[in-house]
Amino acid sequence: MIKVEFVELESLGDLGRLVSTTRIDESIPQLYCFEYEGERYVGFLYFSPSFTENGSLPIFFYIKSSEVAGKKFLYYKVEEKGESVGFSEGKVMGALIYPIIFFKKPPNWLRPT
Repeated sequence: MIKVEFVELESLGDLGRLVSTTRIDESIPQLYCFEYEGERYVGFLYFSPSFTENGSLPIFFYIKSSEVAGKKFLYYKVEEKGESVGFSEGKVMGALIYPIIFFKKPPNWLRPT
């Protein structure tokens, strides 16, 4: 069975910065959202390259947030006055956007321990 490391981030801003700087083979990171034991998790799965001789280490970087309910994207934007990050229904002008995939129930290998 796959062992995924769970790493809770401090804030939505941390998740936005991390996702916006993590590109794997030029693909856009997808975020996953699910409820587990009454908490809503939003995050993305990252595979650290060549972590061990047996392969990469899967890491799920996440925050707990109820703000994501009904939203389909995470947006991240940097301007002179600072960063703007949040959840949206669609495009936010000038922002990077990342799709959120909602699970009715997380797969067994993607559950916090």
